[in-house]
Amino acid sequence: MKRLFATVLLVLGLAGCSTGFVYTNLDWLVHWYLDDYVNLDRQQKKLFDQHMNEWLDWHRNEELVSYRAHLVRLKQAVEQGPMTQTQWLAEFEQGRAHWQRLLDHLAPELATLALTLEDKQVESIFTEVEDKNREREEDRADQDESERLQERHENLVEDLEQWAGRLNEQQKELVGEYAGQFRSNFNNWIIYRRAWQARAKEMLLEKQDSEQWKASFAQLLSEPERYQSPEFKRISAYNNALYAKMLEALQPSLSDKQRRHVSRELQELIDDLTDLIGDD
Repeated sequence: MKRLFATVLLVLGLAGCSTGFVYTNLDWLVHWYLDDYVNLDRQQKKLFDQHMNEWLDWHRNEELVSYRAHLVRLKQAVEQGPMTQTQWLAEFEQGRAHWQRLLDHLAPELATLALTLEDKQVESIFTEVEDKNREREEDRADQDESERLQERHENLVEDLEQWAGRLNEQQKELVGEYAGQFRSNFNNWIIYRRAWQARAKEMLLEKQDSEQWKASFAQLLSEPERYQSPEFKRISAYNNALYAKMLEALQPSLSDKQRRHVSRELQELIDDLTDLIGDD
């Protein structure tokens, strides 16, 4: 759910950084991220760079205008008065649609790039990925339920304060009431994550330079939700709805100063996108 909300507000999850800096240095950041998982050879990096430049051009020319228009509409809706749970859910869904378009565009070319991976590189990727899975499980096991609830409350407050400024005690109490109602989806999520990863590894180790294989792998990349269990989807939908309900309940309590803070944060994102759109 948090990813959806971040997508609505900053589509690619770049909150906390200068949007312009991150966007114009995205090729370097992607290499930095990939280096955590796999060492690309010189030819692979060159090929990846070529695709990355094309992706950035497409993204700037085709997608950023949609993101900006969405944020402009969201800013207007927020300023016009408290939004309902239904309205917030619609914003989340539009954010998901932005993300899905990105996946759909990149997946076919990523499938082609995947053909260049050697088996030892594939093994390296998924060894690192499984290490990350285990780290998450260990971190979770180190906390009891009360600690998880406290962390959830603190994270919710921190996320909201990023957009509205400092919350007062009554607002924090309201957030705390909702924090206790969210349902953990961790076990379902880690099962889904491993199922998708297992299929991806299997396909990469059996890859074929054929249109059928590339289409199948592209579908795997763009439709990971096929590996989500019904229970995972039910809990995700419940948590999404609860988050939207919390925003509906919280918004009327915002002070004039907090409302201005929200508007200012959204306008800064809109201005960042405008700069990027006009950056030839």
